[in-house]
Amino acid sequence: MMVLKKFNYKKVNSTNDIAIKIIKNTNNKSGIIIAENQKKGRGRYGKRWISFKGNLFVSIFFNFNVNNFSLKKMTLINCLLIKKLLSFYCQQRISIKPPNDLLINKKKNFWNTSRNSEKK
Repeated sequence: MMVLKKFNYKKVNSTNDIAIKIIKNTNNKSGIIIAENQKKGRGRYGKRWISFKGNLFVSIFFNFNVNNFSLKKMTLINCLLIKKLLSFYCQQRISIKPPNDLLINKKKNFWNTSRNSEKK
Protein backbone atom coordinates (compact mmCIF):
# COMPACT_ATOMS: atom_id res chain seq x y z
CA MET A 1 0.00 0.00 0.00
CA MET A 2 1.31 3.45 -0.90
CA VAL A 3 1.25 6.12 1.80
CA LEU A 4 1.13 9.73 0.61
CA LYS A 5 2.60 12.44 2.81
CA LYS A 6 0.22 15.40 2.80
CA PHE A 7 1.50 18.94 2.16
CA ASN A 8 -1.11 21.69 2.74
CA TYR A 9 -0.73 25.24 1.48
CA LYS A 10 -2.98 28.30 1.50
CA LYS A 11 -1.49 29.79 -1.69
CA VAL A 12 1.08 28.51 -4.20
CA ASN A 13 2.27 29.51 -7.62
CA SER A 14 1.74 25.93 -8.84
CA THR A 15 1.13 22.65 -7.01
CA ASN A 16 3.23 20.96 -9.72
CA ASP A 17 6.17 23.28 -8.99
CA ILE A 18 5.95 22.42 -5.28
CA ALA A 19 5.84 18.69 -6.07
CA ILE A 20 8.91 18.97 -8.32
CA LYS A 21 10.84 20.87 -5.60
CA ILE A 22 9.97 18.20 -3.04
CA ILE A 23 11.01 15.40 -5.42
CA LYS A 24 14.34 17.07 -6.22
CA ASN A 25 15.23 18.39 -2.75
CA THR A 26 13.99 15.75 -0.28
CA ASN A 27 13.83 12.01 0.20
CA ASN A 28 10.03 11.93 0.00
CA LYS A 29 9.04 9.17 -2.44
CA SER A 30 5.35 10.03 -2.54
CA GLY A 31 3.05 12.83 -1.51
CA ILE A 32 0.02 14.94 -2.19
CA ILE A 33 0.18 18.73 -2.52
CA ILE A 34 -3.08 20.49 -1.66
CA ALA A 35 -3.59 24.23 -2.11
CA GLU A 36 -6.55 26.52 -1.56
CA ASN A 37 -5.29 28.99 -4.15
CA GLN A 38 -2.98 28.62 -7.15
CA LYS A 39 -1.59 31.73 -8.88
CA LYS A 40 0.31 30.32 -11.86
CA GLY A 41 -1.19 26.96 -12.81
CA ARG A 42 -0.17 25.42 -16.13
CA GLY A 43 -2.16 23.38 -18.59
CA ARG A 44 -0.93 21.15 -21.37
CA TYR A 45 2.11 22.37 -23.26
CA GLY A 46 2.68 25.06 -20.62
CA LYS A 47 -0.55 26.91 -21.42
CA ARG A 48 -1.86 29.18 -18.66
CA TRP A 49 -4.39 27.48 -16.38
CA ILE A 50 -6.97 29.77 -14.81
CA SER A 51 -7.38 28.88 -11.15
CA PHE A 52 -10.68 30.07 -9.72
CA LYS A 53 -11.19 30.64 -6.01
CA GLY A 54 -13.09 27.79 -4.40
CA ASN A 55 -11.60 25.10 -6.65
CA LEU A 56 -9.34 22.35 -5.37
CA PHE A 57 -5.73 22.33 -6.56
CA VAL A 58 -3.88 19.06 -6.10
CA SER A 59 -0.71 17.39 -7.34
CA ILE A 60 0.15 13.81 -6.42
CA PHE A 61 3.62 12.38 -6.87
CA PHE A 62 5.04 8.90 -6.43
CA ASN A 63 7.88 6.76 -7.63
CA PHE A 64 7.35 3.61 -9.66
CA ASN A 65 9.49 1.44 -11.88
CA VAL A 66 7.51 -0.13 -14.69
CA ASN A 67 8.93 -0.70 -18.14
CA ASN A 68 6.82 0.22 -21.16
CA PHE A 69 4.45 2.41 -19.17
CA SER A 70 3.83 5.65 -20.99
CA LEU A 71 2.57 8.97 -19.66
CA LYS A 72 -0.37 8.59 -22.06
CA LYS A 73 -1.39 5.38 -20.28
CA MET A 74 -0.84 7.00 -16.88
CA THR A 75 -3.07 9.94 -17.86
CA LEU A 76 -5.87 7.58 -18.91
CA ILE A 77 -5.55 5.56 -15.70
CA ASN A 78 -5.61 8.78 -13.65
CA CYS A 79 -8.76 9.94 -15.44
CA LEU A 80 -10.48 6.58 -14.82
CA LEU A 81 -9.52 6.61 -11.13
CA ILE A 82 -10.66 10.20 -10.61
CA LYS A 83 -13.90 9.52 -12.52
CA LYS A 84 -14.57 6.59 -10.19
CA LEU A 85 -13.82 8.72 -7.11
CA LEU A 86 -16.04 11.58 -8.31
CA SER A 87 -18.90 9.15 -8.99
CA PHE A 88 -19.20 8.56 -5.23
CA TYR A 89 -19.94 12.28 -4.71
CA CYS A 90 -21.61 13.30 -7.97
CA GLN A 91 -24.78 11.74 -9.34
CA GLN A 92 -24.46 13.54 -12.67
CA ARG A 93 -23.02 11.99 -15.84
CA ILE A 94 -19.21 11.99 -15.79
CA SER A 95 -17.33 11.38 -19.03
CA ILE A 96 -13.73 11.50 -20.20
CA LYS A 97 -12.75 13.76 -23.10
CA PRO A 98 -9.34 12.56 -24.31
CA PRO A 99 -6.67 13.11 -23.61
CA ASN A 100 -7.11 14.43 -20.06
CA ASP A 101 -10.40 16.21 -19.31
CA LEU A 102 -13.29 15.03 -17.16
CA LEU A 103 -16.70 16.41 -18.04
CA ILE A 104 -19.72 16.57 -15.76
CA ASN A 105 -22.91 16.92 -17.82
CA LYS A 106 -20.74 17.71 -20.86
CA LYS A 107 -19.05 20.65 -19.08
CA LYS A 108 -15.31 20.61 -18.37
CA ASN A 109 -14.85 20.37 -14.61
CA PHE A 110 -11.57 18.61 -14.17
CA TRP A 111 -8.26 18.60 -15.92
CA ASN A 112 -5.62 15.94 -15.35
CA THR A 113 -1.98 15.89 -16.28
CA SER A 114 0.80 13.39 -15.79
CA ARG A 115 4.43 14.39 -15.84
CA ASN A 116 7.68 12.52 -15.64
CA SER A 117 10.03 14.24 -13.23
CA GLU A 118 13.28 12.51 -12.44
CA LYS A 119 15.28 13.42 -9.34
CA LYS A 120 18.69 14.61 -10.52
